[in-house]
Amino acid sequence: MAIIDVHAEIGTTPLWGVPFTDANLTRSMQKYGVDRSIISSTIGNSCDFRRGNAQVARIVKANPALLGCVVANINYPEQSQKEMHAYLADDSFAALLLISGARRKHVTLAESEEILNAHRRFVKPVYLHTPDQAAALAANEMAKAFPIMKFVLIGMAGEDWRMATVLAERTLNLVLEVSGSSS
Repeated sequence: MAIIDVHAEIGTTPLWGVPFTDANLTRSMQKYGVDRSIISSTIGNSCDFRRGNAQVARIVKANPALLGCVVANINYPEQSQKEMHAYLADDSFAALLLISGARRKHVTLAESEEILNAHRRFVKPVYLHTPDQAAALAANEMAKAFPIMKFVLIGMAGEDWRMATVLAERTLNLVLEVSGSSS
């Protein structure tokens, strides 16, 4: 059975300030028997989604064990849609990560609807950072509004992970990324 890491970040982590390169990731993948990883960029996730997406495109082109995750910022719907069209048609990109552009602020249906409508044609999962119950409930609302899409809860609602499992049980297109500090 293949092991796939559905969410890895390449770049300098704000918390530690240590760069985590594609070479670091590849070594970790080999060490733990991971066949593929879907990556986004810390630059794309934190401050410049277009620059981060270009960085990921260069990396996945050079390493077939890595697949890209396009980052789209809900505050820039036109630019986000251009990024989606530029990368998601390519088989080396496997997912879309929607971000709010603000730390600790989750994405809502009202803010993301335009981008999600444009994303329907790509048939690739949508990742959402869900650090808490409010974020998981917002993701559930998106999943119900777009039943043909898969939504992956990155972070699985943190301390509220039990509630996230109930949501995923009831909403069939809601998938949990099992990792982190769940007890």
